[in-house]
Amino acid sequence: MSPFTMKSKVIFILFVKSLFLVVSCYASEIVFLQSSDRHSDVRKQVQLACQFYGLEMKTIVLNEIGHAQLSNLVRERDVQAWVIDATALLKYGEQVLSLRREVDKPILLTNIRSEAKGSLLEEFSDGTIRACQISPKNDTGGHAGFGDVKGVTRQLSGLKILFSRRKQACYFDLDKSSKDDVILQFWDQDSLQSYPIFVRTGREQEVFYLTGLPEVELAPEFIIEESSFKLVPLLMFLKYASVNYVWHNPKHIANFTIDDPWLTEPYGFLSYAGLLQEMEKVGFHTTISFIPWNFDRSQPEVVELFKNHPDIFSICIHGNNHDRGEFRDFDSEPSQSVSNEEADIRQALARMERFRDLTGISYDRIMVFPRKIGPAKALSVLKKYNFLATVNGLNVPIDSREPENPLFRLRPATLAFANFPSVRRYHPDRPFFEVALDLFLDNPVLFYTHHEFFEPGIDAFNDVAEFVNKIQPDIQWQNLKAVIQNLYLQKLRDDGNVDVLTFSNEVVIQNTHETERVYHIKKEESFASPIRSVTVAGRAVAFEKDREHLRLQVTVPAKNSRHIVIEYENDLDLTAVDVSKDSYCVALIRQLSDFRDLTLSHNAMGRAFIQFYYEYGFLRIGLIFLTFMIIILTVGFYYRKRTRRRRLAHST
Repeated sequence: MSPFTMKSKVIFILFVKSLFLVVSCYASEIVFLQSSDRHSDVRKQVQLACQFYGLEMKTIVLNEIGHAQLSNLVRERDVQAWVIDATALLKYGEQVLSLRREVDKPILLTNIRSEAKGSLLEEFSDGTIRACQISPKNDTGGHAGFGDVKGVTRQLSGLKILFSRRKQACYFDLDKSSKDDVILQFWDQDSLQSYPIFVRTGREQEVFYLTGLPEVELAPEFIIEESSFKLVPLLMFLKYASVNYVWHNPKHIANFTIDDPWLTEPYGFLSYAGLLQEMEKVGFHTTISFIPWNFDRSQPEVVELFKNHPDIFSICIHGNNHDRGEFRDFDSEPSQSVSNEEADIRQALARMERFRDLTGISYDRIMVFPRKIGPAKALSVLKKYNFLATVNGLNVPIDSREPENPLFRLRPATLAFANFPSVRRYHPDRPFFEVALDLFLDNPVLFYTHHEFFEPGIDAFNDVAEFVNKIQPDIQWQNLKAVIQNLYLQKLRDDGNVDVLTFSNEVVIQNTHETERVYHIKKEESFASPIRSVTVAGRAVAFEKDREHLRLQVTVPAKNSRHIVIEYENDLDLTAVDVSKDSYCVALIRQLSDFRDLTLSHNAMGRAFIQFYYEYGFLRIGLIFLTFMIIILTVGFYYRKRTRRRRLAHST
């Protein structure tokens, strides 16, 4: 082979490799630039953030690519944003600076540490960032505060998250003119010093700068994990840069649920008439998590209240009898076709149908389990009987473990158990930051409580509702059925149509665009429960299925919606289900519960007894009662013995 031929072959191979590199990036949405082919922690964090939003990430290694190839990538139209590991700036300063001048998409320079050369960092930021310095360690606490940067901080603007301890951290020494572009900074409790760690510069070509987030120990009231908190800046940047190309929900939705009450006025500290006034004044919706055993004893005046205000009052299902053993020991024997728990679910539905016949009030086919969420097999039965979801304080069944996926807690809904939507809700005393974070992540915000929450006054929930309404002015407070029907995520495709990831077997797709769109709908599906039909706007449609998903395409006109229902096969005949209350034990439990809520709760001694019971249970109360009786009997025995001796002495 001649030298010319060999040279031509080498040039051709290099050309093909360069072309493949560019083409392989064409479908990518985020480019991550690093200095060497090393799986660093920052790369893992960016991958997680991209995975959360359904973005593809293309990693470019600078020591494997020439300047010409990098310039070709800069001109790639499909790239939504660039994320650059700051170590690349240290090792390939001129090349990264050149990239900074050529790119017209948002850039994030991340993992900036104290070893970053001041001159390079200052040149890259056009003089905005003079250096990256080390802050002292903090053991006395403080807070991380979000600025108000339009389009970036969104619902988190101005909010704080408390920490009790913080390790040393790198922070930016900023030019004074850039103070308005501080996205996130730390404030120590014992000093007035602020430590900016996430900032933005530029208006025409925006560049974001993020230090390595410090290790912090959050205050105990926060549920969010430190690892999830460290993802927030990356999620902010990606959402800002990619807009509708990330998983999002076009509607923000909220609900407030009160567990246990039946329709009597008042129920403990809950006054339906009083709550109605507060809902109309502030603007929120209340769902009563209704125990089906109470199906036949609603007061007419409360029934009329619900029927006249279906926009702000609703009903869902709360167990069946709400006794202590309900949904706790699900029978796993295959020989028993209908377990006690499955019978409870069937009876709960039959009783709720009877409730609807008696009152004229509809109900949401959503299960709120009594006390704790039931086992995974109970969720499979709910799916079989076409429940929409289960909504509880936890979204992991009592017999299951939380998935190890670090993104799991960033979404309240999961299909990881029995392939059925399990949704997490929270008490109203949840920190406002976490409420705002759910809204930022396009999650529904769901609150729940019991009647005693209103002991200070029927306006006890107003502050929470007002906060939600303030930071999310377009929030829609609706019943739980509407929440689940809108429990989906969507993102734009390259062809202008829309990908949809839905959690529920019933969904209402909203086309908010000015033109007709084709929605490519995907639902995780095990097919363990046979599908009877899939309908769109009441008409049966064809669908595709693979091992793990059900797929269909739905065309939705501009500014319109489509109602999609997946119905599963079952043998349920509600007319054949016995709804009678033939258990004296259950009746006693329900009457004692009424006595607790309607009578005991209204005096201090009664509330103390209730608190003691829930803290220590029947066994501790029984032991105390037994001890008390032993003391009384012992004292009585000695008193009687002493009295007998005195009588004998007196007689002699």
